Amino acid sequence: MTLKARTITRVVCLAKLNTLLTILICGCSLMKTDLSIGDGGSTDTNTDTDTDSDTAPYCDVHDCWQTEPTNQTLCYDETAEITCTSFPCNADGSPDFCGQDAQYPDNTRTFSCYDGEGAPQVPCDGAADEDETVVDSLTGLEWQRTWGTNLNWQEAIDYCEDLDYGDHDDWRLPSFHELSGIVDFGQHSPAIDTVAFPGTPESTATIDDFFSSTYNDYCPDEAWAINFNYGWACKEDNALKATARCVRGQNHHVNSTARFKTIINASQEMVLDQATGLEWQKELQAIRAWASAIHRCEGLDYGGHDDWRLPNVNELRGLLDMDFTEPASSFPEMEGGGGFWTSTSLPGLSFESNAYGVDFSYGCVNAAPKSTLLGWRCVRGGP
Repeated sequence: MTLKARTITRVVCLAKLNTLLTILICGCSLMKTDLSIGDGGSTDTNTDTDTDSDTAPYCDVHDCWQTEPTNQTLCYDETAEITCTSFPCNADGSPDFCGQDAQYPDNTRTFSCYDGEGAPQVPCDGAADEDETVVDSLTGLEWQRTWGTNLNWQEAIDYCEDLDYGDHDDWRLPSFHELSGIVDFGQHSPAIDTVAFPGTPESTATIDDFFSSTYNDYCPDEAWAINFNYGWACKEDNALKATARCVRGQNHHVNSTARFKTIINASQEMVLDQATGLEWQKELQAIRAWASAIHRCEGLDYGGHDDWRLPNVNELRGLLDMDFTEPASSFPEMEGGGGFWTSTSLPGLSFESNAYGVDFSYGCVNAAPKSTLLGWRCVRGGP
């Protein structure tokens, strides 16, 4: 079995792209150019410099959103599942695959199901019936348990806006980050909690992915969609037929050029994400294969800290801001033309030789062979 390949035919928009090296075409591609630090075309960002101090974790005293769990519980080397390495990691300088997604805790989340009268189902039970809803304890969002299908992008928006379901009429098509947040990276086909969201359809030759409400400002005939076969995300032609799952509640993701603050400690710059409380290595690193990137983050002593790690796919995806292109982020000095590794592997069906990456040119989240050379930036903090 091979990954579903999709030919990108939007010639007008693609003609605007710089010359890029396609790493893997699966729904969309992680793109690669020179990953040396540059201005990347980014807009002005809050880079007030401060001195790091031994204070309480940022989110203990500030309101933050919590990164959605990936649910990855297994460890992998470059070809297959392995036993998770015990901490501390190998100190002899050789990659030992210690420091990947499954070895770090996720934020806690539960999905609670309700019938059409609002009565709880304990536990979530059976196939998805009309008017049943799912509430996410982490975000507070309420999801349609069923879905609409065979819809183009505008039809998907209209479907949700017109939906009277579960005794509510304030439904909407979810944003890119909201929809990405319910992907389960611990499984595939479908990559979603199959108890809370049973029967979730996979992408097929005739029906494409799940549309989000986030459109592509760079190519207005495209919107962002999520593939629940494997959880990757990229641009989709607005005219294609796809699926819609509606949501209600307040969007907890914040896109703002003021969310990032530069901190200098030990003469090295870190970036505090004031939306999540995560601290990021500001300095962009030379491209490496996946195992080497994991090992380098585990052994990093930077900015007076030695608890760095390679970010998981949801943490790195959280830096994306679809209001920007090249780079698709307001992170200071983000490189505008390349893919970055995450610590999350692609599970199952002999695909463990691939790991997820995020392309900050336009915002695709996809998988690439672990031997591929990509950029990497370490993170600290979290649960």
